Amino acid sequence: MTSNKDLILEDLQATELTLIFLELCPYSEFHNTLTQVVLTFEKILIAKDTGDRISIIIYTYYLDARLSSLTPIERTLYRGYLILYYKRVSMRIYYLFESMGVNLLNKTY
Repeated sequence: MTSNKDLILEDLQATELTLIFLELCPYSEFHNTLTQVVLTFEKILIAKDTGDRISIIIYTYYLDARLSSLTPIERTLYRGYLILYYKRVSMRIYYLFESMGVNLLNKTY
């Protein structure tokens, strides 16, 4: 029996060509941190409402990528704005794809 991580790695290592539309980061570096977190979380909720699974994964990656760059105190503060489920999911997705980068997220079907 293969694990979810093995299935994702198998998809990422596939060699066939696919057309990939990468979602852009939902915030600008000029926004303050709270605005960045809120904008990203709103994008996650919109993607969830439309059933766009790939966008959900990409935006949760962006969310925890931003939170990971903060100090531990700031990270705790901003994670307090999120629902517990999204705190856990964003951390897991970020750590799963951290070494591979956001460009490979679109290959997860």
